[in-house]
Amino acid sequence: MAKINFKGVGDPLPADTYSAVVEKAEYIAESKSSGNPTVAFTWIVNEGPYEGRKLFRSYSAQPNSLLFLKRVWIASGVDPDDLAADIETDDINASIIGNEVNLVVTIGEYNGEPNNQVTNVRPAGVTAF
Repeated sequence: MAKINFKGVGDPLPADTYSAVVEKAEYIAESKSSGNPTVAFTWIVNEGPYEGRKLFRSYSAQPNSLLFLKRVWIASGVDPDDLAADIETDDINASIIGNEVNLVVTIGEYNGEPNNQVTNVRPAGVTAF
């Protein structure tokens, strides 16, 4: 008979900085929560005891929030010069898949339950500013 170990399933990762790779980056024209355009990211922790765990965050593509999205793309390996004018989001997103970053992760709350929150995305190898 096969055994399945559920230890830690559903528990948030401890607050820390994690090395991860970009698994998915997707432009969403109308987010379900705000109705505004966003870019949704999925990362996979790629080392340590939490290797394989996924982390998620969406960034608004509204004009007053673009600085945060730009920082994430640059940390993910996009040349800042490529973000100097109109861009094709699908091309930028495709270019970062598999790239390594460092994610600063905290523990917050969602619907009364603890959950992980990605509070900063830094270039691979950079743990502090």
